[in-house]
Amino acid sequence: MWGMVSVFLQACGILLLLWMLISWLVLGKDRGGAIVFLCKEGQTAKLEGFLRNCIWLREMGTMSMPIIVGDAGLTEQELKLVRLLTNRDGVVFCPAEQIEYYLQAEAEQIGGTGTATRNGSGSDISEP
Repeated sequence: MWGMVSVFLQACGILLLLWMLISWLVLGKDRGGAIVFLCKEGQTAKLEGFLRNCIWLREMGTMSMPIIVGDAGLTEQELKLVRLLTNRDGVVFCPAEQIEYYLQAEAEQIGGTGTATRNGSGSDISEP
């Protein structure tokens, strides 16, 4: 009986170590990037679960990138809900047209060139 429990706990420990190793290798730390969720009208039901999963990954230490939620035509009622859901550290809510500014700022923080540049000057874009 105790032998089976011991084997089970050892297998769980090995699986946990493999999970942590894979998440470290795949996601890494401070490699840059961002998670972008472009929210259209009628998609706010999916946003809460998405944010909950991303924040859980951040609390586990396997994800450190910012979360950007873009407004792509939400109604006034949906805007209120999205503002409540995104009122957290590391979560940015902005119009879809401004997402490129946040991506550029993230790229400049890690020394990259970014994915979009408005003026081509490479200046620090902290807030649109």
